[in-house]
Amino acid sequence: MILCMLCIPLVLIPMVGLAIDATMLRIVQARLSAAVDGAALGAGRLLGTSASPQSMASEFVNANFQANGTVGFWGANNLQISTTYTPGITKTILVNASADVPLLFIRIFGQTKATVSAAATATRTDTRVMLVLDRSGSMTAVQSDGNTAVTDAINDAVEFTQSFNAGTDEVGLVVFDGASYVAYPTYAPGTYHVNANLQPVPTASGGPDTAFNTIVSPATVGPMVSLLQGTKANNGSTNSSEALWLAYVELQKAHLRDTSGGGADARLNAIVFMTDGLPQSVTVYPNNVASYSSNYFMASSGSSCTNLYNATSKPNPPPILGFMIVPAQWNPGGASTFTGQTPMSNGSGKGIYQPAYSDNVAGHTASWWVGSGAGAAMALESGNDAGCNALFGTTGKDFSQIPSVDAYGNTMSGSAYLNSVFVKPAGTVPATGNPILAGGHLLNQNSVYSGIDWIQAQWNAADSAGQRIRQDVNLVNRAGDTKMPIYIYSIGYLGTSGADQALLAHIANDPVLSYSYDSTTPAGKYYPASDPVALHNAFENVAATLLRLAK
Repeated sequence: MILCMLCIPLVLIPMVGLAIDATMLRIVQARLSAAVDGAALGAGRLLGTSASPQSMASEFVNANFQANGTVGFWGANNLQISTTYTPGITKTILVNASADVPLLFIRIFGQTKATVSAAATATRTDTRVMLVLDRSGSMTAVQSDGNTAVTDAINDAVEFTQSFNAGTDEVGLVVFDGASYVAYPTYAPGTYHVNANLQPVPTASGGPDTAFNTIVSPATVGPMVSLLQGTKANNGSTNSSEALWLAYVELQKAHLRDTSGGGADARLNAIVFMTDGLPQSVTVYPNNVASYSSNYFMASSGSSCTNLYNATSKPNPPPILGFMIVPAQWNPGGASTFTGQTPMSNGSGKGIYQPAYSDNVAGHTASWWVGSGAGAAMALESGNDAGCNALFGTTGKDFSQIPSVDAYGNTMSGSAYLNSVFVKPAGTVPATGNPILAGGHLLNQNSVYSGIDWIQAQWNAADSAGQRIRQDVNLVNRAGDTKMPIYIYSIGYLGTSGADQALLAHIANDPVLSYSYDSTTPAGKYYPASDPVALHNAFENVAATLLRLAK
């Protein structure tokens, strides 16, 4: 009992007092830490803007942590705040704060106060984003909110664009239907970078830039926003593989531009691919020997094309480059060989047309192409074989085989995509969103009159484009360069004709939803959107992902 009595003033009371004071200090420190974390995140959102992140961080801590002694949080006082801002491609804001807290019981040992502190860091890496927007015919469908799908998509795309910082982030735009066009940055007609074979190539100029939302007066909007607002839907098909590939070329242009002269490039590279439809078009280089397997070239018998390959007389013909429109159900000349499909009559929109990006007509500017030029399907130029303006001749077929690759090297042959889809276990993503392919049809490249075989080849090209972009396959042609990690975020709008969700999840390489996730390439994400509200949320979620901050 004597020992217990002695322990009360000498041991127990100090221990209880220490526990109370320590708890109080921990609570105050937690409150200060919350204020500092909020300051870092709030200021971090201003990184790259004209605002001062340091001033904003200090104001936030002062506003959320009272420390004037008399009414301060548990008497906290002597608040000290220091902020450090490090500029660059990856910007950092470091916030440190400390405050004195009066002690209660430990005063008996002569200690009247203790200091608590907290620190937080927010970083933001400048982004490089290519927005790829579908404006095909199905996007004209009126939705539950009274708008057409393209109107909703444009409104969401404008908000998405304005969430990035002009002057620091780099943003560009590709619009597509049967053909694809780089709307921003704008290129004067005939100045888009192509090689001798008329194929788009990356150069050290062009590509998404930081002026995408530069506003010259209060009455104006940024140039990319202006182009988006002028975009109209087309009655054409959907050239997914070309749209993705042009976005890849543009990312490389900006990368090479920023690294020219020995500069470094640490930006986040991303493609945001929004579509409501199914691949129904593909761009081909039909008289290129590499487009076919052995002994299969463009046919000469009965063809209206003049620049045909001939191993003896014309081994290097002028290139024929164009996008194909092939109705999926087309199988003229007899009953359909694919169960449930109705044959289409010959001449219903089939053909090969000049790619939009190779158009050199003076008045065909970016504004023309996204607006009044929507739906323009132009015959091939004279240098691109103007005589070859139909898919098939009247007395013989122009193609002896469906090409093995498209104009950009994306694989059109094989059935790996569909085979993988059909063995995927049932889950949140349907096996395929396309009823035409739901029967597991195996591609036959010799079936040049078969719409189902052409449509599957177009599916393969889109799937291959996504994979090859994530692999950065063109690295071998960028001497001395390092690999560009490219993330693809796909948005499938299901409110019109219905997109192929399995395809879009695989293009994005979604770790959860892809039927064949590839851990060796960057993991993106697929966002399904069933109605206008979900579409808006999908755009917001992608923007939040690209603008994410790390503490």
